[in-house]
Amino acid sequence: MRLATRIKSLTARVEVRPGAKSRPTPEDIRRQRNELLRHVPLDLQATMGTLLDTDPLVVETLILWLGCPFARWARPANPDYRLPRSLVEWMIAPPRAYWMGHHCERCGLGVPIFSTWANDPNPPSTVIAFPNCPACRGRTSFAASHQPGSEAEKCD
Repeated sequence: MRLATRIKSLTARVEVRPGAKSRPTPEDIRRQRNELLRHVPLDLQATMGTLLDTDPLVVETLILWLGCPFARWARPANPDYRLPRSLVEWMIAPPRAYWMGHHCERCGLGVPIFSTWANDPNPPSTVIAFPNCPACRGRTSFAASHQPGSEAEKCD
């Protein structure tokens, strides 16, 4: 089988895979953006909104987090919940590239970790941006993305 034919065959199978998720549409991104901004402190909403509207890298970094800023196991946030100011301010002006790779073991809030690579000329001393949750001071970890810690509770 020729390589081009094989690639075409594999691509067709992946596209029709049951349960496969498609890329978010611009409408999905806009809805998630607006939902996120509802939880941003009022005086930072315009700045965060502008950042989300003008910086594609920010949207790419936050796309999964926009739809669900808490771990799957965490209770849904109250409609009037406000993200911690320190987290939002950090995301508006991060010291380096990041991705939302950790969660709080107590409340489930997603927090950023620094991006780095094997030949990074200036690697961070640690990839952990928030060792403790800015909302409840619980410990943050990658494992908390999938299961709560022993002190799991809801942040109000």
